[in-house]
Amino acid sequence: MEREIRNFQPNESIQIKHREFYFLEREDRPGKTHFSDGGQATVAKMRGEDDNIYALKVFKPRFRNDVILERGNFLRKFANLPGMQAANNEIVDPSSSEYEQDVARHSFLQYATLMPWVPSKSGTMWSALRSKQSLSRYPLPNKTKSLKRAKNLAKVINGLSTKSIAHCDLCPNNLAVDVDDKIYLVDLENFYHDTFSPPPWGCPGGQLGYRHKTVDSLKNKQYSLFADAFAGALLISEMLIWHDSRVRNISLDGSLFEQSELQAQSDKYQVVKRVLREISKECATLFETAWFSEKLDECPPATEWLSALEGITFTEAEILTGATNVHTVSRRKAGQFTASPTKNITKESPTQPISAISPHVSRRLTAAQMQNQRHKQTVSQPAKPVSQQSSQKPIIQTTSNTQSSSVGGLLAGLSAGTVFIIMMICVILVFVWLAYQ
Repeated sequence: MEREIRNFQPNESIQIKHREFYFLEREDRPGKTHFSDGGQATVAKMRGEDDNIYALKVFKPRFRNDVILERGNFLRKFANLPGMQAANNEIVDPSSSEYEQDVARHSFLQYATLMPWVPSKSGTMWSALRSKQSLSRYPLPNKTKSLKRAKNLAKVINGLSTKSIAHCDLCPNNLAVDVDDKIYLVDLENFYHDTFSPPPWGCPGGQLGYRHKTVDSLKNKQYSLFADAFAGALLISEMLIWHDSRVRNISLDGSLFEQSELQAQSDKYQVVKRVLREISKECATLFETAWFSEKLDECPPATEWLSALEGITFTEAEILTGATNVHTVSRRKAGQFTASPTKNITKESPTQPISAISPHVSRRLTAAQMQNQRHKQTVSQPAKPVSQQSSQKPIIQTTSNTQSSSVGGLLAGLSAGTVFIIMMICVILVFVWLAYQ
């Protein structure tokens, strides 16, 4: 009886076109072969005889047909686009004599796709990096890393759109992040291009938590050039603000929002919008536009996200202290951008409190900065009227209980030493005046 791919053990091998490929072991489960299962295929992590790491994607029987071959050959032309390393594939064509022996040994290799393992550098899937169960395994990003990831994802989506391609199933499970915060796409078979009909196995509907409200009613689901616009907006925003504990505290394990929470006013939506606005008003506006869109083509394109993200810079102090007053961009009439610092943002309160939302973290200052700030406030602020001063004001003791309110108001703002000197000067002036009488 023929062995199924999942029956192979670590370090066992198979041949593809006279080359040896070895099954690798899971790093987190010693003794277990590195497999991952999806709806259409099983993916095995392999090491080639050239010592490079590969992914071997073996499709389930009902998906094995020439469409895989046609779509894979088309995508190979775009393997140099940002995030499209997995398109540099080799597909086992069962009709080709080059693979005849391979398919005879293992029939599951029909239409199997061999591709570089992404990310090629050490990295992991976005679904793992954002999982609450994995927070202890992976370091949390700072503002710079969050911005870099969001910007790189926008570049990937924008690169596809310039070639009239859409991934059609953007979600955390299909985004890989390497150690340099570059983003890579996987599961490319369902892509949209106007030269292809929808795949015969059906169009992706998008992952719950990232699906536009109109997708269920669409005949071809998310199969359009605008398929990535809504999910892309959510994922770019998610990556941009993931450094903030307020966002992580309200996030679900698989997505930021429940499907039922999408495109509606809610406390969680207000938190996300507020944190985005603290970083970039333009990004917050793009998020709102996508959130309240009635159709996928009303969502902002990736090029607008990329322009907004390119305009964000953080000062060193902001990165270290977690301050929210950052430099963002303002659009000129000519369509150009110029950096300008945002004003201090008044922190809103949700319409209804959420116990899971951590309080806003105030700006952390060193002791010297705090002292300097207090000094500036003391110098710049005018003295308050006596009626508004706190109980900590100096108390002037006099021997007379008939002191007028005007004199008392004048003396109350002076120190005891100053009052004594003024009184002595007055006494001397009185004696001088009497001497001349």
